[in-house]
Amino acid sequence: QYLKHHNVDSSDIEKKVTRERNEFNQDENVDGKAFPDVAQIILRDLTIDFQHMWNDDGPGHGESERSQLLFNIHSIMILDRSPSAENSIVFDSTSKENFFDFCVRTRGPLNTDLIIVDLVDLNLAYGDGKPEIITISTSEDLVWRMLDLASRVMTATAELAGVELDLKWDDENGKFKVAISDKRIDDGDDIDRVDTYEPPRSDMLYEVRLIRISPFNLLLSFKRKPQSSRYRLIKGVRGARLTNYFTTHLKFTIDKAELRFQGYMAKDIKGPPDRIFDTLKAVYIAQ
Repeated sequence: QYLKHHNVDSSDIEKKVTRERNEFNQDENVDGKAFPDVAQIILRDLTIDFQHMWNDDGPGHGESERSQLLFNIHSIMILDRSPSAENSIVFDSTSKENFFDFCVRTRGPLNTDLIIVDLVDLNLAYGDGKPEIITISTSEDLVWRMLDLASRVMTATAELAGVELDLKWDDENGKFKVAISDKRIDDGDDIDRVDTYEPPRSDMLYEVRLIRISPFNLLLSFKRKPQSSRYRLIKGVRGARLTNYFTTHLKFTIDKAELRFQGYMAKDIKGPPDRIFDTLKAVYIAQ
């Protein structure tokens, strides 16, 4: 209804995308070529399975309902497609075990204020009682190219979605704030032209009877070769010279650092999803 209200024409969008691509190619002096490749993601054997079951009593009889969600990925490989990349393999989980093995089982209806979760089970490259190695090897150059790609995607989709996002740091609250501007809104629309995005909060509660996460091991390599043009120099504050050195000149290499994370198991956790997520985040940040 939103797209229809603002007369969004798919053929018009296609023309705009083509025009943007041509302008980019002209700016980069690569007429006739596509956008430069950044990365390639290879997924093998991805499976998503959802089941919702009832006992003989049929729907609407409380705990007679059962649901199960399975999400499995056997392996993931991410390749750096830059011709100048020293190591083309950025992320590798090609082992005999599933890299990502996720299972959620619930009891009772899913449209209530309190959802009973019997099990949340997550295995990361884990099998036969031990974790496999997950290899990560990247550089600051790839990080910047991924950020450039994300910026281009946000710019391209802003016109498609009819909004523009402006990310700003709020010194008072110590958080980023996202200003959302809708380019398609007419003067008669009952929507503010600029609003502040707030993270979604859920009033729904979950009672998780068992949550289990396997141990996992990371083999991390990272090379920092700063691009001074990416950083704005700091002036007129204490420690500016040292900070500028760190951002524009400091080079270092992390070579095959092994990071071992212990497994996690907890019972009878109750609360909204963001609180449960914050609990898990605190556990792994501490490790």
